[in-house]
Amino acid sequence: MRSSSDVSNASVSSTASADPVLSVRNLRVEFDTRRGRVRAVDGVSFTLNAGETLGLVGESGCGKTVTALSLLRSVPAPGKIDGGTIEFEGRNLLSISERDMTRLRGKRIALIPQDPLTALNPVMTVGDHLVEVLDIISACVVKPPGRVPLISCPGSGFPNRGSGLMRIPTNFLGACVKG
Repeated sequence: MRSSSDVSNASVSSTASADPVLSVRNLRVEFDTRRGRVRAVDGVSFTLNAGETLGLVGESGCGKTVTALSLLRSVPAPGKIDGGTIEFEGRNLLSISERDMTRLRGKRIALIPQDPLTALNPVMTVGDHLVEVLDIISACVVKPPGRVPLISCPGSGFPNRGSGLMRIPTNFLGACVKG
């Protein structure tokens, strides 16, 4: 049986000679708790080249989600990235500004959660979720006329209005899963 440290130190490589799309070296993430400091990720390293797929596999609580959130610099407080490097498309994500990181999130690098049914806030409508993301990462024009947002993304084929925009996520996603 492999321990979580075996999984953490896994390395993905390819015969391709191009620069990697993503390179993570010796990533460490800690959480300060009442019981002391807990290292959730300890020395994770991997490389991902263009055209490759990487799956993070391990036992519950071994650091898969924290590793993924680290790539987005979205580790929730009281967690913090304590060391290592994360290079994406040749840029050190740990040294760029929050503004530059916001431009990358969702557009160039994103996280697909293990359970998409719990990924959306159940008290927000699907339209609210879309408006929030589009406001941050795109040139889309979002105008909320009354209760249904109008979304205009030139050249994207994205509809101006969707019948599901006012639904709550659990109903909307439930329909999609059953669909």
